[in-house]
Amino acid sequence: QVSPEHPVLVDRFLDDAIEIDVDAFKRQMLLATDHDRAGAPGSALAIYRDALALYDGDYLRGLDGEWLEATRARLHVLALGGFLRAGELELASGEPDRAAAWAARAEVLSPGNERAGRLRAACLGSVGDRFGAVAVLRDLVVRLASESLSPDAETRRMLERFESG
Repeated sequence: QVSPEHPVLVDRFLDDAIEIDVDAFKRQMLLATDHDRAGAPGSALAIYRDALALYDGDYLRGLDGEWLEATRARLHVLALGGFLRAGELELASGEPDRAAAWAARAEVLSPGNERAGRLRAACLGSVGDRFGAVAVLRDLVVRLASESLSPDAETRRMLERFESG
């Protein structure tokens, strides 16, 4: 019986009856990853799209507190990985424009992210814009250098490949 004397029953009922977008986001991201690892890129991409539609920036935007930082960071990393993987799957399925849009979302979350820069360069390269791809990668290298960082081997190889034609 639900009453003020039995608040736990109300809490359990509400926990089972309500799903917040953060829970749905995490659940769908895990499901997408499972499909991706199982070798089902088409269904993985569809699930990534649904999951990432739920991500709308910082968790509890407008509130401050140390207690929020860890959750925000976890969701940020999860979204970033999802944007990048969705972009890679889009590119592999012959959709460079969609892939570039995912790369752009990743770059907003993580400016100077090498994987996002490589994805954007690969999108340009896939439509024959070798010069655009070189420009993206060179800009990425300059950005990294401005932060006293060096590009990783994969970025260097991709740049060399595009520069050599």
